[in-house]
Amino acid sequence: MPNAGNRNEDYKHVLLCGTSGVAKSTLTYYAPGPFAVLALDKSSIDVPPNVDPAQVFYKTFPPAAIDLTNDKHGRARNIADQIIRDIQLIRDHFTVKKPLQITSGVDTKTVEEWPTPKTVVLEGGDFLAQHILNLICARHNKLNPSEFGNKYEAWGLRLAELTGIYDILTYLPCNLIVTTGVHKDEETGALLPDLGGAMCEAGPRKFHSSLYVYAENGKHYVRTRSNVKFKGFKVGGKWDAPEVVEVTLGKDLNPWNKLFT
Repeated sequence: MPNAGNRNEDYKHVLLCGTSGVAKSTLTYYAPGPFAVLALDKSSIDVPPNVDPAQVFYKTFPPAAIDLTNDKHGRARNIADQIIRDIQLIRDHFTVKKPLQITSGVDTKTVEEWPTPKTVVLEGGDFLAQHILNLICARHNKLNPSEFGNKYEAWGLRLAELTGIYDILTYLPCNLIVTTGVHKDEETGALLPDLGGAMCEAGPRKFHSSLYVYAENGKHYVRTRSNVKFKGFKVGGKWDAPEVVEVTLGKDLNPWNKLFT
């Protein structure tokens, strides 16, 4: 019978939030490899020092395919469909032991077989939210969310779709890292992880840790707790963790281990 004292693995499911250039990706690739990476917000991966690039298997996603010459172009769902297929392939690799065969791009039939990952990475949670909104509009033949009969309908459908995706990801038996930007609450001014609408508040609860990454005076830091200015942040399993942890790279420093061991 499983209990908290006999876990074979100690997987970390982590949400990293922050503006561009604050070292979210740097922190990500100090987690254990091999990595299976779905990069929604960039066209290439920069592997930080002392990380083996041969352990980083990644796929990038172009912008959704739309006809910019048509003023009435609809929402394209091709990227959202591909993201969902790839996440399901990763799930099936762990649950029914299917080989992890990923097409190398969105508009190609070339297939790469990736090794079993110790860490799955989704770079661009905020980009995922936009692609899923495109998917919802395309399914219902709408150009914009305002065209739905109920003004909340599109956002509710997106929330349900995102919830399903994150439910798959956060039950994977491996480390998981999702990176995203920041969302500012219009009423309170607090900063939250940008996961798309209501998911900004609901999403962090699905993760072992939800961390705010920032840079200041040439150094890099991680915030591990919530307050009135920062909402939804925590580091799981370390009740005595300092409120702010410096993760600036230095000789022999592994920032992942500094946070989680």
